[in-house]
Amino acid sequence: MFNKTYGPTFKFEAIDIHHHSYPSSYKLPNDLNKIASLHITIHIKQDMVVELCVQNYATYDGLVNGVNGEFETSTSYHNKIMVWILFPNKKIRVLVKEKSTQLYTNNIQTNWTPIEPIIKNIKIGKNQIQIITKIQFSIQLAIARTIHQSQRLSLDELAFDPTNVKNI
Repeated sequence: MFNKTYGPTFKFEAIDIHHHSYPSSYKLPNDLNKIASLHITIHIKQDMVVELCVQNYATYDGLVNGVNGEFETSTSYHNKIMVWILFPNKKIRVLVKEKSTQLYTNNIQTNWTPIEPIIKNIKIGKNQIQIITKIQFSIQLAIARTIHQSQRLSLDELAFDPTNVKNI
């Protein structure tokens, strides 16, 4: 379904900074990415519905896990990549927008909200020794939705795969 949608694909790779100061007696977990809960790679297209995930982005502004919005674009500001999301709820993002007025240019609409990558430190062992710092956007495609999650959404298009639906 992703490949059938129009528009350019944006790709965001996580940045992992490895810290090698942990003792060799510590056994590293098999899947550090599961511990971080951040995607290694995010593929997305303009106007796709995304949701915030992993950790609350700005609770004071309503930007919490599970909040839906439409991905608009990405920009770079002082060598820092930012993604822009259109959140339908106008009460969300008021303070984040006020703090980010310098980011709004001719190409960026004032109803879009800038989202910066989050930094997540992964620590192991009794002494909580830091082994990796992971940097990635706290967003994911909001494709698989339950009926309850999709109430209140206004969608121009919808895809439905009834392959595993059982006849009741």
